[in-house]
Amino acid sequence: DLIHLKDDKVKSLAQKMTLQADQAVVEWDSDGWHYSGGTGPEKKERIALYILALDAINFCFWPHPSMKASNTLEYDHLAIALRKLAELDDEKNGTNDNYFFRPDNLSRLTVDEMKSSLE
Repeated sequence: DLIHLKDDKVKSLAQKMTLQADQAVVEWDSDGWHYSGGTGPEKKERIALYILALDAINFCFWPHPSMKASNTLEYDHLAIALRKLAELDDEKNGTNDNYFFRPDNLSRLTVDEMKSSLE
């Protein structure tokens, strides 16, 4: 056994990291494109779910080569549209149970429902 972990030191480090994470303000949205979360304890989860949805859609969205010249949809358009949807959801629901970007809600979403949500 070459390595030994001291439980009290691990717990102390975890507490320090948690405190720093709670106090840290991440400046990742200098352009104002992204959702910054509601208020309350659900904020971090809502931001994480928004980012997951945004990245999943952005990753799989590849316009057909024949559309490239006419396609003007860019990342910022998608980020802003989803941000507006998340903010609307904050106003309507306020709970994570009904949050639009919850995986169980997204798994039941039809193409038509997604289109109408973004209009």
